[in-house]
Amino acid sequence: TIAISLVLVLEAPALTRILLGENWLPMVPVLRYLILYSLCRPLLDDIHTLFLAVGASKSITGFASAQAGLLLIVAPILTSRLGVEGTAISLDVMALIGLALALRYTRKYVDLPLAPTFVPPLIAACVGLGVRLAVAESIAHLPDLIEVITGGLIFSLAYAATLFSIERRTLVEELRTVWTALRAGTDPV
Repeated sequence: TIAISLVLVLEAPALTRILLGENWLPMVPVLRYLILYSLCRPLLDDIHTLFLAVGASKSITGFASAQAGLLLIVAPILTSRLGVEGTAISLDVMALIGLALALRYTRKYVDLPLAPTFVPPLIAACVGLGVRLAVAESIAHLPDLIEVITGGLIFSLAYAATLFSIERRTLVEELRTVWTALRAGTDPV
């Protein structure tokens, strides 16, 4: 989800012009402020599923309540000071705090090594972001659709190459597992 979220954030101006028109460009900063939320939400969904699977619905209630309480406090303050951008930032804060609490609760059920799990994709994201920003002026003159495709490909290739260089063995093993599962699913019985 890191790669998809960052491509959407990076290409938001051109995507907005393509899908909604010039009048909607003021929403681009708000979309960009929601990046943390878009990165945390899929992880929170997976953790909810884990808690449901192990019968720990009280854990979901615990960190969801903490998130709601935090949002009730932070959203009005940030919204009154920063407008709609403040609302987006408050959602980021809520998602980040909720994820931290959820990861803390997961220790009871799974051993999740945080650094090996999150650092490689974050490094790859930073490299992809740097490469995409380095070519921003070069592709800004392209038609919007071509800019989105080109920018997305440049980011994605830099992200994938960096992640592969860091996590080569793990990724190859995972691809083998997927390939084996796909082949098993297509073999006649």
